[in-house]
Amino acid sequence: MLYYKVIHVYVTYEKVNIRYKFIGIYDNKQLAKGAVELLKDKEGFSLRADNFYIYPVIRIRKPKFLNRTNWAEGFFTYIAK
Repeated sequence: MLYYKVIHVYVTYEKVNIRYKFIGIYDNKQLAKGAVELLKDKEGFSLRADNFYIYPVIRIRKPKFLNRTNWAEGFFTYIAK
């Protein structure tokens, strides 16, 4: 079965690390795009709104948390000095 996985990728600047947030797996591309639209203005995501990626994945079994969006409130990155 074909599903659509959404992630958000960004680079931390204090240490050059690539971070990603798993947003969710959706059973159609429209729902995946809807998740991106929901999150792109939230805290943390709004600074990097172009860093969402949607790509197809093949799964034999139905994912346990299908069509659920993680990080719905956004996120905050704390930079220690």
